[in-house]
Amino acid sequence: LLQKGEALPAKDPWASMENTGSW
Repeated sequence: LLQKGEALPAKDPWASMENTGSW
């Protein structure tokens, strides 16, 4: 789901989504 190179692991995709705002 997440693109490679995300700062956060795949364990928290939604958390990364809010932080990065890539969605």
